[in-house]
Amino acid sequence: MMTITNRCKNTNKVSKGKAKSQINSEEVQLLLKLMKYMLSDYENMTLTYCESDAQTLHLTLKSVSQESLCPDCGEQSVNTRGYEKRTVQILRIGSMTTVLSVLLRKYECRNSGCKRKIFVEQVPWLDRYARYDKRCIQQMNCISLLMSSTCASDLLSTFGIKCTPNTCINHLLSLDWIPDRSAGNVGLDDFALKRGHVYGTVIVNQDTHEIIEPVASRDAEVIAEVLSHYHNIETITRDRGKCYISAINKAVPRADAIADKFHLIENISEEVFKPIRPKFSSFRSSLEKKGLLAEPEPALENGWLIDRMYAVVQGMGTEKGRMRMVLWKEVNCLHNILHKTIPEIGDILNLKSRHIGRFLRTGMEDYMSDMQIGLNRQLKNIAAVILKHGTPEYKVIAKHIGRKLPSGWIARLLAPIRDVWEGKCKEYERDKKQTMAKTARKDDLKDLWRSFFIFGHLPKSKAAKLFMEEPGMKDRAYYCSTFQGIMSGKVKMSIAKWATAAMASGFNIIESFAKGIMKDYKAVFNATKYKQNNGLLEGTVCKIKSIKRVCYGRASFRLLTVKVLYNMGICRTTF
Repeated sequence: MMTITNRCKNTNKVSKGKAKSQINSEEVQLLLKLMKYMLSDYENMTLTYCESDAQTLHLTLKSVSQESLCPDCGEQSVNTRGYEKRTVQILRIGSMTTVLSVLLRKYECRNSGCKRKIFVEQVPWLDRYARYDKRCIQQMNCISLLMSSTCASDLLSTFGIKCTPNTCINHLLSLDWIPDRSAGNVGLDDFALKRGHVYGTVIVNQDTHEIIEPVASRDAEVIAEVLSHYHNIETITRDRGKCYISAINKAVPRADAIADKFHLIENISEEVFKPIRPKFSSFRSSLEKKGLLAEPEPALENGWLIDRMYAVVQGMGTEKGRMRMVLWKEVNCLHNILHKTIPEIGDILNLKSRHIGRFLRTGMEDYMSDMQIGLNRQLKNIAAVILKHGTPEYKVIAKHIGRKLPSGWIARLLAPIRDVWEGKCKEYERDKKQTMAKTARKDDLKDLWRSFFIFGHLPKSKAAKLFMEEPGMKDRAYYCSTFQGIMSGKVKMSIAKWATAAMASGFNIIESFAKGIMKDYKAVFNATKYKQNNGLLEGTVCKIKSIKRVCYGRASFRLLTVKVLYNMGICRTTF
């Protein structure tokens, strides 16, 4: 066993194989000084024992206090009655798990009227009945807040702190906080504790973007009771849930309620677009069957074939021959079409008059090779055969033209034509598959939705354009997109004017939505008046869901509240 005394001994060899140990006083002083610094937080304690094994360091501290206060009556006592031993785990020293044995003094209460006769002194670094000191509990809480209790327990064991998952949870539950209910601008939103069954409510300060407090219900009476403690509320954002409307009207009727813009658009979208979605799906399917969505299938045209083959023929000659054919075209164009004189053509093209005269007296074939001349004279026949059979394949064309021209010439002419044609066919098949794919259907549905609920958006896909031509669709899209424009500030129209027109639109769903808007008119009007909205709360709810999932279903609402408040920095624990 390694003790301080053993650590400080120097072993010297003497005669006949014997050894003699001496105490190194300097090292003793240094080690005692080190232990003093390491145990400086433990006031009124003296180190009486220290030993270690392979992995654990055992220390014993003894109280040297002379007086203490009774925890019940507060009477000061100096009558000691022995010691109480408590085993406490602290942060490890070096790489060794450290266990502390603490001898705390017992005192006799001198107050005859006090029920407690004997009590144990309390020290500032250790809570009553605790088996971990405060610094150890702080580290335990810091780690437990960031992960599940099971993971925290495993991680703490590597730091030399042995604790169970339940211990981690119990220490978190002992944390406390006081909500700051002095906020003037707040927001309400619900989040699922058990989706479809149990919901809670989160209250957020719209000015500081911090959570004020979570509430374990969204019932109107519970929320009204909580809101009754908020005496400075000026504005409060919410969705259109009846529970929140009722709670706000009951608890803070003077506050300006603000209906969230996102939820308003979501409400009209769900009501109007729900019956339209299946209609559009069947409409698009019928267009697919008729082949009206895909681009028209590529077809061979006489003009395109002649131009393409003529360009191929011209490119077959030598470089010198191609340059002469280009000059021949330019000279004849300037002379016959633009009616330029020979001197004028010479100035433009920087050619001599005799060269220009030769270009005017000769034809294009005078500058072609025999292969070019032969192919040039048969271009119309080759084009007619290609159009008749619908393909530029060499075997088909050679069968009908092969006797008039060498097969090598025909193959050289058709090779680039066939490559271009095959590229067009492959591109058509690819576009056709994309049109029939599920992603294209989703994109078309998104495009249609934007046409209905985004002001100024025009449909881009062919299916959406054709569907908007159906009876009543443009009128529905007008009312919906105009409402979105009012909410976003793009349309300068009052809510009352829009609602009046919508209630006379003849569309039952839009009329019903407009009536609901008029019932909650003040909150909807405030949505266009104030900048506050529930966007901040939607992000907060996502963070709460992430923290809830980390708890692996073991989270009581109080534990979830502690993790949410401390993780988001509203409350802080120090280490």
